[in-house]
Amino acid sequence: MRKSLLLLPVACGLALLASCATRSVHYTLTKTFVSQSQMFNDTQLLNNTLGVNKVITNASSGNVVTMDLYLDESNPRNGLAVASDLGYQLVKN
Repeated sequence: MRKSLLLLPVACGLALLASCATRSVHYTLTKTFVSQSQMFNDTQLLNNTLGVNKVITNASSGNVVTMDLYLDESNPRNGLAVASDLGYQLVKN
């Protein structure tokens, strides 16, 4: 009985932490005439940018890169600004 009473506050605390997780918004961007090394550098820079949760890049023939950018819902502007400065354009879904 005592163990279950002690576990109750721990379970409530874990549930509270899970509910506070940041939500992401997804954007698809594209850039042409990109080398593999430039794509890697852009990905690293964006991964280190405040508000960026995840970056997934896909290079296709013709040196075109498509990027899936997952940004913190509360602060998407910073990641979008850096991607724009790097020459990426938003794809309309």
